[in-house]
Amino acid sequence: MLMQYGCQAFVSHIAGTRMIAQGGDGLSRGALNEGVMQGEDFLSFIPFHLSAVERDPKMIDWIRSWTDNKDNKTLFLTPDDWYERGHDIVGWSMREDNHEIPISKRGTYVWTPPPAVCNVAIEELRKACIKRHDSTHIILVPRLMTPLWLRQMYKCCDMIVEIPPSCDYWNSNMFEPCIMGICFPYLSHFPWQLRSTPKMGQLRRKLLQVWKDYPLSPGFILRKFLVVSRKFC
Repeated sequence: MLMQYGCQAFVSHIAGTRMIAQGGDGLSRGALNEGVMQGEDFLSFIPFHLSAVERDPKMIDWIRSWTDNKDNKTLFLTPDDWYERGHDIVGWSMREDNHEIPISKRGTYVWTPPPAVCNVAIEELRKACIKRHDSTHIILVPRLMTPLWLRQMYKCCDMIVEIPPSCDYWNSNMFEPCIMGICFPYLSHFPWQLRSTPKMGQLRRKLLQVWKDYPLSPGFILRKFLVVSRKFC
C-alpha cells in the first residue's frame, strides 16, 4: 500500500467501551440499534483530531487548580505557540548590528495536541526543554494513536501518568484515559534531571493510588510537588 498508493496505515488501540458505544461490538451479535446503527455519526467515535481540552474543557480548570499561583500563571499553548512561546520566547529585539535576538521569559506551559499531530508537538517540546532549562511543561493527550508518539513522550518527560476516565474533569464518556506528561526544570547539580529519581517514582505511585482508591483529585499532591520542585536548585 505504501509503495503503490503512497499511503500509510496506523494501528490505534481503543477502549472496549468505545466499541460498545459505537455499535461494532453489538453488531457482531446481531444488535442493530446501538451507536452508528441508530444514526449516530461514525466519525464522532474517532476523535483523533480533538485535543483533551476540546473534548472536556473542565480539564483546563483542573490543571490551573494546581499549577497557578500569584507569581506564575499557567499558559495553555495553541499550535502556533508551539514554535515560539513554548520555547520561552515572548518577543524579539534588534541589536546594533541589525540582528534580531529573542526575548525569553520562563513559565509553566500546557501542551494539548490532538493525538494525530502529537508527534509534531513532542518534537517541539523536546527542543524547548533542551534550549530553556527553567520552565515547566505539561502535556495532555488522549490515549489514541499511541504508536505515533508515546515512545517519544517517555524520552522527554520526567513523569507520565494516565488520568482514568472516571473523574469530573475526564469522565466515562471519554472512554480512553488521558496521558499526562510533566517536564520539570533542569537542576543545576547532579542528577540534573528528576527523571528516574526515587522522588519521581514515589510521586507517581501516590497519584495512581489516589485515582485508584479514592474518588478524589490528586491536584493537591501535584501542587505540593511543584512548590517543592521550584526550590530544588
